[in-house]
Amino acid sequence: MSRNKYDEISFLSEILISLQDIDKRLSELETKQNQSNSFFDINELSRRTGFKVQTLYKKLDKLTIGVHYFKPNGGKLFFDNSCVELLVKGGLDGKGISKERQSLCVDNLLLQ
Repeated sequence: MSRNKYDEISFLSEILISLQDIDKRLSELETKQNQSNSFFDINELSRRTGFKVQTLYKKLDKLTIGVHYFKPNGGKLFFDNSCVELLVKGGLDGKGISKERQSLCVDNLLLQ
């Protein structure tokens, strides 16, 4: 039994739709898993915020230890979602770290 060209295209189309459905479900599971992780390392923080790891280390002085990040026994840094909110969304008061830095730069220029 031979297939014609249209049967093959239809078959491939069904496979593609199935793969897209699998990909969508996998993405949903990954999102749920990431949301359920309450603490994560600096590499995951970098992935979630889009900031480079080196940039995040520079921003540590603007974060509060014990609130936005933790350093158990003086070891590895662990961050929580409040840190992501502060860095990306600008925190609860609407002030993000980037905005704060920009205003400091503008103030410095005006004073010169």
